[in-house]
Amino acid sequence: MTPVAIGHPWARAGNEHGVYTAQANDAWILFSARRYGDFLHQITPALDFYRRTGARRNAAITLRGVGLAEAATGQATEAVAHLREALGVFTELDLRLDTAMALNGLGDAHLEAGEPDAAWQAYGRAVEAARLCGSPFEEARAHYGLGLIAFDRDDRATAQEHLRTALAGYEELNAPQAAAVHRALTRL
Repeated sequence: MTPVAIGHPWARAGNEHGVYTAQANDAWILFSARRYGDFLHQITPALDFYRRTGARRNAAITLRGVGLAEAATGQATEAVAHLREALGVFTELDLRLDTAMALNGLGDAHLEAGEPDAAWQAYGRAVEAARLCGSPFEEARAHYGLGLIAFDRDDRATAQEHLRTALAGYEELNAPQAAAVHRALTRL
């Protein structure tokens, strides 16, 4: 067990899985606070544990988070590799929401890497995956990415179409992301 786990109630109970899951949950708080370096430091022992014990879905979810944090900190090559690995597990296990989320993250990572064609493909796949699992949020997220790429390509009609679809999805959910989409539409 890691030094963080010493004295933790799960550690006292001898539940190693509980210790690492609690540590991973604490790491996600750091992620939410955009403290990506701290997140990566704290999540790594949990990822190692999940891999060592064969907890494939937990490992893939953790890898997805690692990839998102890496993309946010400019480590695009690493992010793409980790998100692809997570995507492979989600696809194999037929975890459709996780697949949609990973595809959107992969789109973000490809954009960070300066690979808009690969990002376009990932977001396009994310739209389909989001529809299959019934996630209007992930579908809106994918359309937003597609809209930004179309905007950068100076394809205003396609950008407007995707951004309007994203805005409608986010507004229906009352999601705060609607404000960013609205700003993008205003730039058109």
